[in-house]
Amino acid sequence: MIVVGDVAAFRAVGEDVLPLSGATVAVTGTKPFVSRTCRLLRKQGANAVPVCCIKTVETDAALPSNFDSYDWLVFTSQNGVRFFFEKFDRAGFDIRSLSHMKLACVGQATADTLKEYRLTAELVPSKASGEALGEALARRPECQDSHILIACAAHPARGLSDALEAAGLSYEELGIYDVVSEKTIDEMTDLDYLVFSSGSSVRAYASQHRIEPSTKTICIGAHTAKVLRDETNMVGIVAKKSSAEGIVEEIIENYAG
Repeated sequence: MIVVGDVAAFRAVGEDVLPLSGATVAVTGTKPFVSRTCRLLRKQGANAVPVCCIKTVETDAALPSNFDSYDWLVFTSQNGVRFFFEKFDRAGFDIRSLSHMKLACVGQATADTLKEYRLTAELVPSKASGEALGEALARRPECQDSHILIACAAHPARGLSDALEAAGLSYEELGIYDVVSEKTIDEMTDLDYLVFSSGSSVRAYASQHRIEPSTKTICIGAHTAKVLRDETNMVGIVAKKSSAEGIVEEIIENYAG
């Protein structure tokens, strides 16, 4: 069969069109996250604009001299895992000093990072949020008499700690890294989507740029969406999965829609 005319033209174009062809997406966050997300977006045909508006830096917080008094070690982010074990190695600890502790992670991406150190999280909530992690810990009977060490940012969101306090659980936060702002590129216009990877990226971006009303904002999680609403009065679309892949899937679904 030979196809001619408009139908043939449609088929020829349609075969090469990727899901995000024609979409311009700016991605905010740290360089590793921005690079990975932009790479995934470009594979789907998007014009991806990197906006590395924040970076993570190690704090002076010291690890405990030993871990004997702790029963759980909790990680709230991939950065928390990496900075913890950098400090751990420099301090000369043996991995066996953690053998009595149970491990928990805020989400699967954090748990996957933990696996890079040949460790497996016993607890990972289905919803990647501090609140969900705190509630999951509170449901564990053994946590009632446990002491929990949380490897987190210097200024962590309150979701996890609020849930632990509500359940009367004993915990200690160890702020091993901080998030600082960096100057971004010049003012950006005509964006279809603007991705926020954390509350810190919202604050850093909003302090330097105005978000156009026509731009759709995509947030990696509910906490990030709350910060966006508090800082800009804008309502963001929350990705169903808190990962670079989840964000790309959310944009594809919205763009098609």
